[in-house]
Amino acid sequence: MVRRLPLLICLTAFYAFLATSVSGAEVRADVIARINDALPDKVVVEPQVARHVLLYSRTGGFRHASIETGAKSFQMLGEKTRAFTTVHSEDPSMFDQENLDQFDAIVMLNVTGDFLATKKPEEMTDEEKATHEKRRGNLLEFVESGKGVLGTHSSTDAFYNWKEYGDMMGGWFTGHPWHTDVPIKVDSPDHPLTAMFDANAGFNIKDEIYQFAPRNAEGVYGGYQPYDRSKLRVLLSLDQEKFDVSLGARNDADYAISWIREFGKGRIFYSVLGHNEFIFYTPTVMQHYLAGMQYVLGDLQADATPSGRLAGELQTAKSIEPFNKENLKGWRLKHASGSHWVVGRATLDSEDPGKFTVEDKPGELVNAQGGGVDIFTDERFGDCRLQIELMVPKGSNSGIYLHGNYEVQVFDSWGKQEAGPADIGGIYGAAAPKENAAKEPGQWQQFIIDFKAPRFEGDKKVANAMFERVILNGKTIHENVEVSGPTGGNLGLGEAATGPLMFQGDHGAVSYRNIQLFVPQ
Repeated sequence: MVRRLPLLICLTAFYAFLATSVSGAEVRADVIARINDALPDKVVVEPQVARHVLLYSRTGGFRHASIETGAKSFQMLGEKTRAFTTVHSEDPSMFDQENLDQFDAIVMLNVTGDFLATKKPEEMTDEEKATHEKRRGNLLEFVESGKGVLGTHSSTDAFYNWKEYGDMMGGWFTGHPWHTDVPIKVDSPDHPLTAMFDANAGFNIKDEIYQFAPRNAEGVYGGYQPYDRSKLRVLLSLDQEKFDVSLGARNDADYAISWIREFGKGRIFYSVLGHNEFIFYTPTVMQHYLAGMQYVLGDLQADATPSGRLAGELQTAKSIEPFNKENLKGWRLKHASGSHWVVGRATLDSEDPGKFTVEDKPGELVNAQGGGVDIFTDERFGDCRLQIELMVPKGSNSGIYLHGNYEVQVFDSWGKQEAGPADIGGIYGAAAPKENAAKEPGQWQQFIIDFKAPRFEGDKKVANAMFERVILNGKTIHENVEVSGPTGGNLGLGEAATGPLMFQGDHGAVSYRNIQLFVPQ
């Protein structure tokens, strides 16, 4: 520490000069008091050396009102714990090499858009364009050389035309479906960056929750979305077992809240949290941010091995989408005639809520009216997770058959006090759902079904099929339900280690979309 003292003395004047570059609203005294009460008193680990952090909050797009509070909170966090010192700036020249060299990490504090530009591209001179490009390269080199970036909330709402930035941060924002109190699951228990949370119960928080869904295929990079659990260690995510995630646009219902990753020799920590001002004086969140800061600074050692897919048992799974949204290729009918299955877009009939109006557009697999035939896949599957959305009109009835044998009932059960085996989510004829999680007719509903196929030794069945877990609209309605044989209305193939996915079409109208299977490699 003594050897670094001359450097710290020199930096004092440097920091004092730079601190004048930010203009913003003053943080109220009562908010400062709340921040002080919320912040931890000590570090997670002692810093190896004195650490210096750039708080950068320039916005090229939407500007969050929480920025000033966030900056004050990070400044006070460093001072109170003595884990780091901070400089807050919105001057792009901070990304000139001689300035970046003064820091060990950068906090991308709700930056948006092109946060390194002061002019529109068409207004820049050639020299200004070259400087802008150089600063982008300096940022990448900063991290790849072994330093770190901590991103809050909208730092993923930036540089959509710069693939390396998206890859570095781990995702690009594609919307915020939720602005409410949401349940958060701890994806990585026994991890130093989640030690402040109850790993079993999780926690609830109210903030603007981002999603990282596939992007417009006609956009930059052909719709590329950097978010991928095979590249990120997800720490926290939206708890789909406790919350209806059907408003989101991801087929796998994977809505991460916080993650870390290695990038070159450097480290990234990102969290969705930070839209609301009070996030920056929520004690557990600021403990989380302190651990994230010490991780990106290199003081806190943490496992950044990527999480893989949404559930641990599916980390090596292959994703299959049996419906191509354009036609019925890959599907067969139980009978050659009488089918009402079409590709289209279904809505409730404006005059009769017991019927559909179907628009001739790609997207959904629709049984347009009752009294038709069942439809099933050419491909067969063994163990799998099925994620699927469905909609029924008033009074309608269908079913989802795993292996063409074992039915999870689809039914208009809206408003029933108690659900039975023949209601939506029931294992038909075998088990009633734990609760009635049905939505009203005309609304999209989501199933997540974890299915274990029957086991055979030669021709002898040695273990029954099992629904390990069934989630309907965010509610867990079945766990470890064993099925001794095919349920009623099955395809008639007999039990086997593999079988097709079948939808019942001989009863009522139904529409299915976002059909995705995860199967072991």
